[in-house]
Amino acid sequence: MEAVYFGFLKKGPNRKEGDGDTPEIKKLQDAHIANIVRLANMKKMVMAGPFGDDGELRGIFVFRVASMKEAQDLAATDPMIKIDRLRIDPASVACAGRCDSIDIGAQASCLRVASILLAF
Repeated sequence: MEAVYFGFLKKGPNRKEGDGDTPEIKKLQDAHIANIVRLANMKKMVMAGPFGDDGELRGIFVFRVASMKEAQDLAATDPMIKIDRLRIDPASVACAGRCDSIDIGAQASCLRVASILLAF
């Protein structure tokens, strides 16, 4: 059975204030997006995206795969994670079909994702 794995992207230590506009980081951002598209085309990534503020949490990856290890291995292919500009904090939720309300585990107990339709 497949499960849904949430990966919360946090700021990594390889990040400096204002370096997001450098050509090197812009190239890495393009590679980051290309990797997300690749994983989505493989039907392994359900959703990915940034959070709207400039806080410690930068975004989220949502995988629908057979194991936490598979989700971690797929996340490790991300160029921003490889260089430690982003770090990923995984949490798992077993879910098949429609999930009207998902409570995410201890890592993010205050986060509640509601009305998610996983139709694959």
